[in-house]
Amino acid sequence: MAHERERVPRALFETLQAVEGSVVGALGQYGVTRVEWVVGFVRPFHVSAWLVTSTDRERDALPPQPFREEVFSMLLDAGPPSADLGEFDTVVQSQETVDRDYEGSWFYALR
Repeated sequence: MAHERERVPRALFETLQAVEGSVVGALGQYGVTRVEWVVGFVRPFHVSAWLVTSTDRERDALPPQPFREEVFSMLLDAGPPSADLGEFDTVVQSQETVDRDYEGSWFYALR
């Protein structure tokens, strides 16, 4: 069965924006300066939290899928509509790499 693309509900986007400060506050000691969210097109929506560090060195010090459980817990505590949230993962990327390899554009880096 083919899935149709759906518009991501406003409530999910608002929840992602609301939890960003908590994520950065909790993970800033590891070099995380902000979060870029990527949301899939099919309900339940696959959500990826791209944890942004300033440098490649900070990024490389973190393990694959860093802080996945912690960030997912913060997201659930913020109360997104449960029918909207599907798979969840984390990725780490540095601003240094985006500046060097994607002309400073997170739009290009996330594609």
